[in-house]
Amino acid sequence: MKNRKFIIISDTLLLFIFCAFLSLILLSYLRERFLLKIILSFLFSFSASGIFLVYKLRKYKLDLVKSRDKKKLENMLISLEVMPDNEVIALLFNFLQSAGIKIKSKTYPLQSESFFYVFNFEKSTSRNFITKLIKEYKHKKVLLFCNTLAEESKQLVNTFSHKITVINGETLFSLMKKYNFEFEEKESQIKSRRGEKLKLFLQKIFTKKRAITFAFIALTLTIFSYFTFFPLYYRICAYVLIILSLLCLFLGKKESRPSEDPLIENQ
Repeated sequence: MKNRKFIIISDTLLLFIFCAFLSLILLSYLRERFLLKIILSFLFSFSASGIFLVYKLRKYKLDLVKSRDKKKLENMLISLEVMPDNEVIALLFNFLQSAGIKIKSKTYPLQSESFFYVFNFEKSTSRNFITKLIKEYKHKKVLLFCNTLAEESKQLVNTFSHKITVINGETLFSLMKKYNFEFEEKESQIKSRRGEKLKLFLQKIFTKKRAITFAFIALTLTIFSYFTFFPLYYRICAYVLIILSLLCLFLGKKESRPSEDPLIENQ
């Protein structure tokens, strides 16, 4: 954002100089005095650069608010993901009360006259969790608070849209802003969770399935190295890929397959 301020100031200055030169060129065809031409030129330049600066500052403020909201949303989702269940229940209970929804007690699941309020703030809510909700609350409507839905979960929710309503992280954050509900972020939990992001990212890359892919590419590069003018370059790349293949083999995990659920066929 500091670089953005510098860009706005420099762009405004350049626009002012450009308008000043342009106006002086246009006014040179008039017969008025030189001092009057300078004054008119400066007035035009100030007006044009002023309008430009106001527009850019308004856009900058909007972007700044969006950036802050994005960071708050990220911190909120991290906090909810690592927060103990009883604290999440208390948080949702207080939030729903502030939104004017009458809840009987702080038991899980929370319930009002129309809905059961259930939460699952894991990284992505699985199809199995949605299936469990549908089976458990056959004759009740469910409002699910979650981080995000897995793709297969979205399909199942769309199928049972009459029964399940989903409030994802972004929607929850918007509602909290609407009802002025303050959420306390836990810095220690946020920092520890961010430290795990790199680990999760590496786990996604280094899977046993990719070990075969890296090994195959390394073998291909090694074969090509015998027919090129730069064999060393190809062989170095092949060695790097072999190391990556070994890392995937020893550190990686098997990619889990989504379990098939006959729920939709049996409805």
